[in-house]
Amino acid sequence: MKHALTVFVVDDSAAVRAILATILMSCGHVVVLAEGVGEALDLLEFQRPDIIFTDYNMPDLKGVELVRWVRARPEFDDVPVFVVSSEETLETRSRMAAAGANGWVAKPVCAATLLSVIEAVAAGLRRPSQHTGFEPALAAAC
Repeated sequence: MKHALTVFVVDDSAAVRAILATILMSCGHVVVLAEGVGEALDLLEFQRPDIIFTDYNMPDLKGVELVRWVRARPEFDDVPVFVVSSEETLETRSRMAAAGANGWVAKPVCAATLLSVIEAVAAGLRRPSQHTGFEPALAAAC
């Protein structure tokens, strides 16, 4: 990896946070973990990530609220936000895309897919790779 990124991981599941953190930190990235949207919003007041991965369905607020908050602030305009979720409905994907999310990584997370998103973001792309996105057929296989 040429450039270490600061990556926010927002998920109510401790196991998912740990898996994503392990994958990302093994490649030298700085990982900031948040258990929910409220905690993520607090952290965003003090830190600016290079990329955000958020779950959709969480107990405090849904990931769509985080995406809307990020997209409403010009200082975060260039920060890509990717949904990491098992919610595979077209309605959910459409809602997140309309809110301004850049793409989708299906759970269970494939390390190769996650790292391809990271590599594309490090290279300056806002909507990386054919392995992500909001099209239902593009759930990458490992």
